[in-house]
Amino acid sequence: MRLLPDLKRKSVLASELGALADFERSGPSADLQSQLQVARDDAAYAVTVKPRDCSPEALALLSPAQTRIELDRGALREMLARMRVLAPTLASEPSLHSPPTSPQDAEFRYLARRVTMIVSPVCPFSRKKDRISTLAGSRELVTRLRNRVRPTRFEAQFATAEADEWFYRSTRVTECQTPDGPMTPELVRRAAAEVKTAVTRMEAIAGTELGRRP
Repeated sequence: MRLLPDLKRKSVLASELGALADFERSGPSADLQSQLQVARDDAAYAVTVKPRDCSPEALALLSPAQTRIELDRGALREMLARMRVLAPTLASEPSLHSPPTSPQDAEFRYLARRVTMIVSPVCPFSRKKDRISTLAGSRELVTRLRNRVRPTRFEAQFATAEADEWFYRSTRVTECQTPDGPMTPELVRRAAAEVKTAVTRMEAIAGTELGRRP
């Protein structure tokens, strides 16, 4: 079956995308508008760090176009229905999310999700309890950063990212491999290095707002 080019997706899903646009224009609360903007920014940033493979070889691995479109159509309808249910709840609660004020906020949230995923893994790398195997040093780095951003607008950004990661986990079932495999030491090393790099970058993004807090 011929694959439908991604460029035609918007026209095929015009009805569902139109309903979403109507919802966004329907005068939702400031809290909901902030949530929607955060979602847009995060989706836009995700594309920059996870470029899609549109090569013929990759397209050949995809399911038939009509099946993909029908799945997308159903998912869009279900998500919009759920958003309509959640919207009044968000409107009645105090705002927890300051509107993004910098293009780098999406990057900060992306990195916060990554470090949360690494230091609180669904599947442990190892059964060993030493500091290296448990990524104790990495967790301390993340905790220290979380405390440093607490009096700044990045506290909300960090909290949003953590909530996104935990919600994502609640919607997935993960099958863990047996820990302490032959690649475990290398995986732990890479995880610790990624956390260190991410925390350094997050501190740079937060910049002067961190002040001199330890």
